[in-house]
Amino acid sequence: MSVKNTTHDDLAPIVGFTATIKLAAYYGGKNMTVPKKISEKHVLAKLIGVPAASALANEWPGCILAVPTLHFAEVELRNSRVLQLLRDGASTDAIAKANGITVRRVQQLRAEFEAAGFLPEILREKSA
Repeated sequence: MSVKNTTHDDLAPIVGFTATIKLAAYYGGKNMTVPKKISEKHVLAKLIGVPAASALANEWPGCILAVPTLHFAEVELRNSRVLQLLRDGASTDAIAKANGITVRRVQQLRAEFEAAGFLPEILREKSA
């Protein structure tokens, strides 16, 4: 049986946002076999609830799904922290150390934030 690659955008309309996050947290980066029928005792029903698990079984009965990880969300949360620290005037060195990234990556993010209008360019000189 072939494995169907899924994204969060594939799963969320079927099972909802919260269930998608739970599936990614518990099964992310792994393959998951979707049962053809769900009972309330099934592990998926316990994890995401019977309605969401039933919806999943109705959409992909018996399929093997490659469940995505939450890595993108972790990166976005880190980027949000970096943006706030830049707005607060923290140095690139301090931001890099606090977030486990390189100074160069902080500089790249700062340029991306400036280009997107999230960060005024005047802060570039202040934090450089």
